[in-house]
Amino acid sequence: MEYKFIEALPPLLYDTFVKKHKHCHLLQSAGWGEVKSNWTPYLTALENEEGDIVAAGLVLARSFPLGQSMWYLPKGPVLDYENHAVRDAYLKGLIAFAEKKRVTLVKIDPPIVRRSLMLEDYPGTTDPRAQEQIEAMEALGYIHQGLSLDLESTIQPRFSAITYNTADFYEQLPKRTKRSIRETENRFVTVSREGREGLEDFAFLIRQTEENKDITLRDQAYFEAIWDAFGDDTYLYMARIDVVYALEQMQQQLAEVNQKLEDLPPNTPKKRRQLVIQQESYQKQIDFFNERLAEDGQHQIVAGALGVEYGHVFELLYAGRNTVWGRIPAQDSIYVMLMQEAFGRGMTSVSTGGVPGTLDDGLTKFKASFSPHFVETIGELDYPVKPLIYRGLVTAINLRNKLARR
Repeated sequence: MEYKFIEALPPLLYDTFVKKHKHCHLLQSAGWGEVKSNWTPYLTALENEEGDIVAAGLVLARSFPLGQSMWYLPKGPVLDYENHAVRDAYLKGLIAFAEKKRVTLVKIDPPIVRRSLMLEDYPGTTDPRAQEQIEAMEALGYIHQGLSLDLESTIQPRFSAITYNTADFYEQLPKRTKRSIRETENRFVTVSREGREGLEDFAFLIRQTEENKDITLRDQAYFEAIWDAFGDDTYLYMARIDVVYALEQMQQQLAEVNQKLEDLPPNTPKKRRQLVIQQESYQKQIDFFNERLAEDGQHQIVAGALGVEYGHVFELLYAGRNTVWGRIPAQDSIYVMLMQEAFGRGMTSVSTGGVPGTLDDGLTKFKASFSPHFVETIGELDYPVKPLIYRGLVTAINLRNKLARR
């Protein structure tokens, strides 16, 4: 069969194909090309003899000094990799297009799964077809960049935490997650979806996260760009607390405990100890909440998360918390509400983003709280369109990225 490579597919046709595909991913959407304003997007595709789109790829193009440039397909291209004819036709067409544009380097990040397991089932076994795909693309001139485990070696993480839609999603959550949800409720924190007007508060949370972890994330303008690109498919969840109301409730609870202590018979030491522990706990919380009220007023932000629904998948992009409320595990409540509502709308999965491939750090432990599969893909492959310049450009890009992370 003959195939035609399309250099510029209209956004509506492009998204129609990608949204229905099993490899649907937000980072391969037309909208993502709008968000990445410092890159030039190309909506490429492959058409068969019947005029049907059989492959697509969002190409992000970036220029560098001395006339050099790189093309990058995050989590793409989107196609059936088991259909070798389609795979090869698209990848060859992509390179022909890159040569026409005098690109130095093309970097792809195929959504080919090497391993997908619950944390307790790792390391397990890898899918041998993943290595076969790597070798097939290498035969076309692509260079596999290896199976790195850290987050810094690739533009997008190779390992992601993905929770799938199941009928018993909530029942299968770990006990510690359900306990965190109850604790958040018991501290009188409310979680709800908010509109665009909540982005200023969300940006404050992200700044808190940046300062706490000494990392650089994004600012409010970037979140506004996401909302511009995806509109009503953008979801912002915020956890907030009315400190005055919470204090009233806790003072009432303390009064009830005090009354129970007064009414307690003298020959019940075990029960008395339990009530004294409750009394001390309530008083400690009241003291802390009074401090927060004096510092920041009645209405305060505890945590938040921002994500986008695209096709049949939901991608949680950013999450942050107010460090002064770090004792309250509100993010657990946010994530679970977000997932329950996404699954209720028919989403097949919710990705909470990347983790290191060692799967032994705090981020992995936190994301494991939502019963995900930790999905490993094969990583990046480079095509050196200009072989003599390729290595120098890669070195320069890596150095630039390293300096940016400091």
